[in-house]
Amino acid sequence: MRKVFGIASVFILLLCSAAIVLWLRGLHIVDSLLIYIVYVFPLIGLLLGLFAEKNKLRVTGIAGNLLLLAVTILYPIVIRIIWSGP
Repeated sequence: MRKVFGIASVFILLLCSAAIVLWLRGLHIVDSLLIYIVYVFPLIGLLLGLFAEKNKLRVTGIAGNLLLLAVTILYPIVIRIIWSGP
């Protein structure tokens, strides 16, 4: 059962990454759905990665979902600081 958590965590990471790439390429997803894809799904993937077996899927799921969360949270903050000035 714990191996399924690792696989699901990596699958969620790939799903979120694909959605972001498609959105950047011009396929505009409904904004409320994009919020779930960008913020909620990586949190679920991170939790699944924490409960997965200790192997490469766990490390990939945790690191990838943390990186995705860091980019989606820090990027708007940095852009807001740059555009509005310090």
